[in-house]
Amino acid sequence: LSTSADIALDGTVFLLASPTTLLQFSAGKQESFLLPSIEPPLQHITRIWTSDESPTILLLEAEQKRIIVIDKKSKQLKKQFISESFSDLKDLLATKKDIFVLSGSSIYKIPLGTK
Repeated sequence: LSTSADIALDGTVFLLASPTTLLQFSAGKQESFLLPSIEPPLQHITRIWTSDESPTILLLEAEQKRIIVIDKKSKQLKKQFISESFSDLKDLLATKKDIFVLSGSSIYKIPLGTK
């Protein structure tokens, strides 16, 4: 756990344990959390985000200029966003309707398309 790169909390704890591995802990015990098969394959997740009000986990892959949306319950890929505009991805967060992405000195708003 000392080498974890990022953490996200929603009542449980999600740790980015390696560039392609998420660990989930609840009440101090590790729970199974396998990321789905994603194309193109995951290479290096740099940030994760979720909240207790969000049904999703967001993964940021800066080098691939990609944001990945995973459903927490089904643990399946919901969406992914790839853009050449994401030249220097640094961080992200979401509301119920939108994802906000910090890329360099710009902030992008991406609609989630949920009601």
